[in-house]
Parts: sequence; structure tokens; C-alpha cells
Amino acid sequence: MDTTSQDSTIAVCPREDDAFFATVVVPLVVHCPSRSAAPLPVRFGVPLPRGRLRGEHFAASLACGEQRIEAQATPLCRWSDASVRWLLVDALPSMPFEPGDRAALHVSPTNRPIAPGVKVHSASDAWTISTGVAEFVVDGRTFRPFRGVRLANRDIQIEEASRLDFVDAKRIARDLAVEHVAIESAGLVRTTLRLDGAVVGPDGLRWHARLSFFTGSGLVCLRFAVHNPHAARHPGGIWDLGDRGSRFFRELSLRLSCPPGEGRRVHWWIEPNAQDRTGERVSIYQGSSGGENWQSLNHVDRAGRVPCVVPGFVEDTARGQTSGSRAQPVVAIESERARVGVAMPWFWQQFPKAIDAGSDEIRFGIFPGRWSEQSLFELQGGERKTHTLWMHFDSQSPRETIPLDGVAAPVQIQAEPAWICDSGAIDGFVPEADDPDLRFRDYASQAICGPWSVFAGRETVDEYGWRNFGDVWANHEALYYRGPAPIASHYNNQFDYLNGALLAWLRGGDARWREVFEPLAEHVMDIDRYHTAADRAAYNGGLFWFTDHYLTAATSTHRTYSRANAPADGSPYGGGPGSEHNFATGLLHDYFLTGEHDARDAVLGLADWVIAMEDGRATVLGIVDGGPTGLASAHWGGDPKPPGRGAANSIQVLLDAWLLDRDARYLQKAEELIGRSIHPRDDLAAFDLLNAEKCWSYTMFLAALDRYLAVKAEAGQVDDRYAYAQASFVHYATWMLERERPYLDRRDELEFPTEAWAAQEFRKANVLRRAARHVDEPVAARMLERGNALAERAWKDLLAFDTQATARAMAVLLTEGLWDAFLRTTPRPAAPRYDGAVDFGAPQPFRSQRHRVKQRLTNVRGLVELGVAALTYPLRRAKSRFTTR
Repeated sequence: MDTTSQDSTIAVCPREDDAFFATVVVPLVVHCPSRSAAPLPVRFGVPLPRGRLRGEHFAASLACGEQRIEAQATPLCRWSDASVRWLLVDALPSMPFEPGDRAALHVSPTNRPIAPGVKVHSASDAWTISTGVAEFVVDGRTFRPFRGVRLANRDIQIEEASRLDFVDAKRIARDLAVEHVAIESAGLVRTTLRLDGAVVGPDGLRWHARLSFFTGSGLVCLRFAVHNPHAARHPGGIWDLGDRGSRFFRELSLRLSCPPGEGRRVHWWIEPNAQDRTGERVSIYQGSSGGENWQSLNHVDRAGRVPCVVPGFVEDTARGQTSGSRAQPVVAIESERARVGVAMPWFWQQFPKAIDAGSDEIRFGIFPGRWSEQSLFELQGGERKTHTLWMHFDSQSPRETIPLDGVAAPVQIQAEPAWICDSGAIDGFVPEADDPDLRFRDYASQAICGPWSVFAGRETVDEYGWRNFGDVWANHEALYYRGPAPIASHYNNQFDYLNGALLAWLRGGDARWREVFEPLAEHVMDIDRYHTAADRAAYNGGLFWFTDHYLTAATSTHRTYSRANAPADGSPYGGGPGSEHNFATGLLHDYFLTGEHDARDAVLGLADWVIAMEDGRATVLGIVDGGPTGLASAHWGGDPKPPGRGAANSIQVLLDAWLLDRDARYLQKAEELIGRSIHPRDDLAAFDLLNAEKCWSYTMFLAALDRYLAVKAEAGQVDDRYAYAQASFVHYATWMLERERPYLDRRDELEFPTEAWAAQEFRKANVLRRAARHVDEPVAARMLERGNALAERAWKDLLAFDTQATARAMAVLLTEGLWDAFLRTTPRPAAPRYDGAVDFGAPQPFRSQRHRVKQRLTNVRGLVELGVAALTYPLRRAKSRFTTR
């Protein structure tokens, strides 16, 4: 077992002046669904203006009414001048929040580190964590997670405090071996331990866990992920359940031992604010969503059967059995001396789930064994699932002090929208209150209220269960679907719906947006990503597309291609993850708001995927040509020109990753993709850019180009590459100014003239207005005027559709509509210009790896070169491996 510690701060040299130590006060909004009986820890991220907060260590406090709470402040991202751009705040309130509370964060640099509030001691086979009121011994060999728990204030020792049970498909109990333990973060309020390991046995499953402990508290937050690292076999690009890369199991449960003492009993309530109950035992099993469509075909297993047999939940006690629709329970076992409690967010939404509690233990069914009586649990190749579980260990006390009833609807804190806007940390952001045009507000509200909302979609197709919950039902696919309703179709974060929902919450504060983006982020991180390194480089670590257009997903779950939809005539079908579906900005912002390391890992992983898919040495053709594949920028026919969404998405993701850790590889790769995809002297007449079906996404590329220019300017890198990108942007935008026209003026050229085209119109309007800051007058004024006119036309066309708020249109508008609001209300200063002389030369065509090899096969010289390359490949490969060690 490897045990290491990691420093959670970023080293920056402080300035020794009075301004350096000035306190920054951030106004906050507190979202409190109801008065909580006892407060849970709060965690939130706030943006800061460039230059306002510098340093390495920070003292922070949270002021709310009469409360003044010490807080932990950790920088997550910095501006190019090393000042803090995003700050993560952890606090443990001493009193409950009230609905309508306002608060403020006070933070200032200090010249010395602040000692962690939680003490951690590591030994060869165990880690001991002391919070001040409880001491936890974490087993370093087998994940239980706790070997023992001691409650300091009553000197109560719970031996064999917990155990994690894993039962494989053959009914064999398997241990979870610990291979690595590290302190992921440590601070005044919260300390997190990260553990990684393997499920012992032949299936090769992996797991990782994060255990968070809190100063002066018996609370523990467990995030546990089980992972199938094997590649799916996906024959012919088909990704159905039952693939040979899948792994099956029967149960994964957490057992918590009862504290010692007389008078043991079980204490529970089915949902928040419900009447609490006491008895000798209780069993709660959530076997389906409990909704009207609880047996939806959305839940089919590999045999095409729906294994849901319980309509909702069943509660079994010594007094008899009752049933209901949806449970969100808190369960505790207590003696006269102590109590142990447990609760899980989104309990019923992630069915199946179970809790069985008696006088000896609580058994929490994360993947309950009862379900496997109908169907085994299947983890597809490269699939992962993470659950969050809260536990509370304390001495005997009344219910009012149990903080777990806030798990279902926790307090949420955010910076005031005006502060976010003024910070400049999110480009294109405008608070809802500062937008006098109510069209965007009213339009976006349809995503959280009414028949087209995410919540209505969840009920229609029953987008629930551990694999489905969080994804957005692709209701637009129902419009041309000819099968039995409802269509099982998943949107898989197309056009970064996650980012749009997150920004909508920040600008207006409606808590319903949080109910959209939080589970969506979890779904994208776990289910939509292909968590394997054992497949081809073009797929490993990538994102799966949305499922088939106008066809049911059948048994492909969230992986696009099912054998049920393969054309009968043998037409080409199938595929896998690709650059044209790669979105990370929502995950980036999720990390900034929550500090969730899985989100950070996903952003960096998706950027690494872009680089890996470009590595020609990792392909079969790498034997003869190890140059770039061209996959990260491929458009129609594999050519990067005219530029499209493949290169656009790749560049956006690379910029996201560069903002996180400033690794030069990401920015260099972005500039390489820009160089091959666009040129200041491109012959635009030859590109057929007005062909909407083929070239609509070139505006996505131009938006990515504008973001690249903003990132470079903030970093002080106004260099020749900046000049190249700026000149290219202006070249295309000038062409647009004279020639672009609305899509729906050409309905006969569109295969399906739907509301999606009206939504995409906003991209043109926004690109023109974003380009205006890169040109001089009078062209700048003309671009703004034309952009405003196109935006007006887009609103007129979109609002004329009865289907205006389908998932696809909404995904586009949540981002582009916000840019429209921003560009209407916010004057933008002129962009910097490079003052050196640059000769851009003539455009040079880029050829993909496949095209290059094919060309060399057409002549004798090329054939000889390929032969020599093939013969020397083993030597070159060995040399490459040696030099990279």
C-alpha cells in the first residue's frame, strides 16, 4: 500500500504591502429550502476580481445574522497575475440558516499557514483521524471504511464500526483491497482522505473513495465510486448492454455497527420533516421511481426486460408493511449512550436503494441484493458510478441535533449575481436583474417549469435509476419518432447543457436550476465518460454522443448505437466517442462552485483525450506515419476546413484545462488546432459556408476563437499567434457581415426545419457582436447592428414554434441566450492588437493521417517510404519509450 500526503494549496509569493493584507468582503445569497433542524457543513465557490486577493494562505469567516463562523478558504484557480480567481469556502455553521438569510464572506491573506482543524496520523496499516469529538480509524488494507470509531466526549468505542460488502455475480463475497491512500485536502474545517483500490477477484473492478471529516463534528461524508476499467468490445461500433466488456455483480452494501449500550432501538423518518418513528427494526426498499411511468423501457436490462417490480418503496417494520411512492429516509440506531445515523442524497431518484436497520447494525444497500433477484447489476466497459453517503456518529441527543435531515435539501450559498458579473471571472455573464429584456428569462424558465421542463421530462420517460438520473431527456427526438411513446432518448450534455443550467442558477438564484445541474454533472462525470485506457486512443476517456436521432436507445443505455437500430440494408452504422461531442466548461464551473475533484479530473481528462486522439503513433497507421491523426479537428470528410464543432469543442476543452493548471501542452495544442483549421487568407467562397446542413457549426469555432483571444489577452500573451487568430476571426466575421442570412429563410434547404435552427441563429448574432471589438469603426458599429438584427430575427423565429423549448433548443439558448443578453447590455472595450509585423503567408492544407498514408500508396516513392517506416517501426517505438521514461 502506498501512502502519500498532498498539499492542497498553491504556492505564490506574497507582496509585502498594506494592500496585500486587505480584507475582501463578498456579498452572498443563502438558499435555504426550510429551517433545518441542525446545520450540515456548507461548501461553495466564489469568484474574485483580478488583483483583489493575493497570497498563499487565507483567513476567512462567514457572517450571517448573529453568526460569525470561521471558514476554510482554498484557491482553485488564479488569474495570470497570480491573484485568486476562484476561491472554495468550507464552513460548519453553529446555528441553522433561515429562509431569506443574507450573508457575507470576509477573507484576507495571512503570512503563515493555518493549521488543519482535523488531525491525521498515518501508520503502516491504518489512518487515524481526530475531529475533536470523534476519532476514526480507517483501515489501510481493506476498505470498510472504519475499523473503529471512538466518541471522545463519552469515551465510547465502536469496534468493527463498519464494513463494505461486495457480492459478485457468482454469489462470492469479495474484499475491497486498498492500494493507495492520500490526504487530498486539509484545512481549518474539512479534511478529505482519498483511497483507491481494487475489488479482489477475477472481474478486475476498481473503486475509489473520498472520506471527508469536519472539525468538531461526528459527521463523515463518503463519496464512493465503483468502476469497470475494461474496454467495451463494441463490435461494429455497437454499444449494447451484455457486451463482453461488461462486468456483473449482485450487491454492494455498507454496514454500520450499533454503538454499545442498553436500550437499543431504531429511529427513522421516511422523508424530511416527516413524523419520526421508533421501533426494533425497519427495512426500506426503493425498487423503482414510484412515478407514473415506473416501468418505462428506459430501464431495460441486457435481455430487454424491465426488472422493476416494486412500484415505489416498501417499508417493513415489526408492526407490519406499508408502501409509498418516493422515500428520502434518514435512519439511526441508538443506545442509551450513542447514536449512528445515515442518509443519502437522491435516495429514490437513484433506485434501487435499501436500508435495513435492527438492534445490531444498519445495512445500507447502495446496490441492494434484493434487486439482483430480478436482474444482476451491470457495469458496462469503462463505466463508473459514484454515490454520496452521509454518516453521523454522536452521543445520545435529541433529534433536533441530527444534521442528516438536511441531506435531501441542503443549504446552498452563492455570491451575489452582481458580484459575479463585476468579478469578470465568467465572460459573457449578466445578472438576471440587470437584463431589461425579459425574453431570455422567460424562455429559460421553461426548462424548470411547465411541460417542456427537465422535471417533466424526467417523469415522462422515468429518467431515474442509478444509471439514468441526471441526464436530460431528449424530448426533441420524439417529434419525428414513429415507435411507441415515450421514446427512450438521452441528450448526454450536448451543447453543454450543464454549463447553461449552472449559469442560469448563478444569474437568477432559482434553486430549481441546482436540481438540474448537480445530478447532471454527476451523470456526465460517471456515465457519459468512457473510463478506460484499454480501448483505442480515439475513444479512451472520451464522451459518448447523445443517443440515436428519432430512434429509441433500446439497450445501448447512454452510448448512442444499438444493434436494435442498425439499418436492415447494411448501411454504415455505429461509432464511438468523438471530438464533435466534447464539452468541459460546465464541469470546469462545477469544480469552481463545489470543489469536486472528480469534476477537475474530468476537465483534465477530456483535454488529455483531445491530445491522445491526435497521437498518430497510437494508431495502426502509426507503424508508417506517426504524425497527428487530425481527429480533434475533423469536420465533414475528415478535413478541418471549413472549421466546425470538432475543432471548436477541442479548443474549448483545451482552454478549460489550461485555465485549471496552466500546463503549456493544452495551450500549444489549441494553437496547433487553430493553425490547421483557419487562416486569415482562407478562400471563403470555396467553403460553401451558407450550406447550413454541412457548415452550420463554423460559428461554434469562431466563438471558441474569440474565447482563445480573451484568454491570451488576460495572460498577457498578445503575440504572433494571437495576431494570427485575431486576423482569421476578423476575416470570417467580415464575410458574415456581408453574406450571412437567417437559416429559416431557406427552409427548403433544411432536412428538418425545426426550432433548433432558430436557436442556432443566435450563434451568428453573437459571433458578429463579439467580433466587433476586434475591428475599427465604422465596421465595428455595422457588426453590432447586424448582430442585433439577427438576434431579433432569431427571437421572432424561435418564439413562433410551439416546440420552442425542446431540450436541443434549450441547450443552445442557455448559453447563447445569455451571451445575447450580455452583448445587448454590456459595452465591451476594444480587444488588444499585436503591434509587431507578421506575414501569415498562404494557407497550407492539413491532411489527416489516413489521407497522408493513402496518398503515399499512390506512387512508388511513397510505397518505399512506407516500407522503410514499417521495418524501422520497432526501433523507433523502443527509442520513443526510452526517451519518455
